[in-house]
Amino acid sequence: MNRLLKHILIFKKMEKRIQTIDYLRAITMLLMIFVNDFWTLKNIPDWLKHAPADFDGMGFSDVIFPLFLFIVGLSIPYAIEARINKGENSCNIFLHILKRSFSLIIMGVLMVNYENANSDAMIISKYSWGLIMAFGIVLLWVNFSGLKISYDSKKIIRILGIILTIFLCLIYKGNHGAEITWMKFSWWGILGIIGWSYLLISSIYLVGKKNIKIIFLAFLLLIFLNIQEGEYYNFIPEFKIIVSSSNHILVSGGLLFSLFYFKNIYKLEKIKLLKIALFISITLLLFGLFLRNDFPISKIYSTPSWSTICLSISIICCLSLDFILKFNDLLLKYIGFIKPDGTSTLMCYLIPYFIYPIITLLGFKWPELISNGGIGLLKSMIFSISIIIFCGILEKRKLRLVV
Repeated sequence: MNRLLKHILIFKKMEKRIQTIDYLRAITMLLMIFVNDFWTLKNIPDWLKHAPADFDGMGFSDVIFPLFLFIVGLSIPYAIEARINKGENSCNIFLHILKRSFSLIIMGVLMVNYENANSDAMIISKYSWGLIMAFGIVLLWVNFSGLKISYDSKKIIRILGIILTIFLCLIYKGNHGAEITWMKFSWWGILGIIGWSYLLISSIYLVGKKNIKIIFLAFLLLIFLNIQEGEYYNFIPEFKIIVSSSNHILVSGGLLFSLFYFKNIYKLEKIKLLKIALFISITLLLFGLFLRNDFPISKIYSTPSWSTICLSISIICCLSLDFILKFNDLLLKYIGFIKPDGTSTLMCYLIPYFIYPIITLLGFKWPELISNGGIGLLKSMIFSISIIIFCGILEKRKLRLVV
């Protein structure tokens, strides 16, 4: 009986930890949609925008994507352990990691090429291409559990998604530098970066058999690789693991923090654990500021100072939210509506890829009054919240994207 009660308590504690991660992911996605809408605004404060490439510093927008990468790392232990508990072997889990990663990479490549699409060089406009792309992604990755359709109908939907995607690839022409060319991998896009980093760090976790020492050594190696991306040591060649190691640092940092903080939250004294976590965050911040002497803070260049400072900020954000949720149940009632943003994250991210092309194709333009300054920012926040509410409706009908 005591053992049963112990397992029940452990399960409830795990639920609370995952709840913190879900809400942090939801808030981050809300902010990502918010800052991604800034292109529709005028006269907003510079500190809210992405900092220019050669500016030694960062704006509010430069912190959002790193925070999301950190959350990817936080979630890895729970996702993999859930599959282990179901009896899956390492080979099957790795195949699942591969499937998820390459799904995200495909989406990322499509989205980043959409940005550079040339309407004059294609048989359809850029925005028609983008709209079909978003529709194709839904057909390929929608979860069918909320749809009462036959197995054959599901196969037809998937095949239609494949046909649409192949069609888009065949007709694509885009501006890449001074040339008009076919699709390029470029910087892989946000989802592509997440896919590559998730693949690497999840594989390290799986192969390392949850050994925190192995993961920490990998984390240190990734920091070194990030430093060497600027060819800091002339006698060692520059080396990237597909994408900048700054992205891998943030995901592996999230994984390490998850293993340390959430796994020990009921083993160590709360104050002691909090002090250690704050010490880690401050150490990362100071290390980032120290690196700034040789590597100016820059999201565009993915410098090690930027990645370590963002990792420090991410830890503080996670600690703050975990503390707030544990001691303020009333807050959950007010922010509960954003929960779908943390569980239907992909759908929330995709919705603007429907909205922006439709608005452009219809020739709609926001009035000057509500696309300017503070009122414009309010418009963007309402826009972001509206997407989350809509995704909440889809979530209730079990319609979400699953990779």
